[in-house]
Amino acid sequence: MLVALRSALVLVVVGFSSTAMAEDIQDHAALAVALEHVKSTLEDGLRAGQRIGKPISAKFALEHGTIQLSIWVTGEVGFAEFIVYPAIRTFSSNFDFRDPDKLEVARERKLVMDKATVSLLTATADAVKANHGFRAISAYPMLLDGNPIAVVTLLDANTSKSVTEKLY
Repeated sequence: MLVALRSALVLVVVGFSSTAMAEDIQDHAALAVALEHVKSTLEDGLRAGQRIGKPISAKFALEHGTIQLSIWVTGEVGFAEFIVYPAIRTFSSNFDFRDPDKLEVARERKLVMDKATVSLLTATADAVKANHGFRAISAYPMLLDGNPIAVVTLLDANTSKSVTEKLY
């Protein structure tokens, strides 16, 4: 069941200094290379996450040179994070959101998704469909002028960009 979470990407891009922007470009280039052999998508990860709870964010990242997909969900027991490692076809889960900063972010994302009438999966799929040749590497909800939106970061071999999709 959770094996379907295996491959999806997500990086959050909000605002960067010029140094951080250069690092971000390098990170995205490395991520693009790592994802060449990953057949699953962020959408696959979000779809699998829906079986466990309501996805509130998803992100592909490189940790110590290993690609992973992190899916945050909210459900009856609170918050959970599932990390999928596509290269070794395994996952880990964390139901312990004790870190106050992480818990605050999860609560904020849950509140946004509670207002949403469109799933994070649908918004991500729409962003990918509207941007041929790109794949989603991250998706998270936020409020814009009081309305829920999804910020979806997209990546192709040479470029990354963030787009927004309505969640209402």
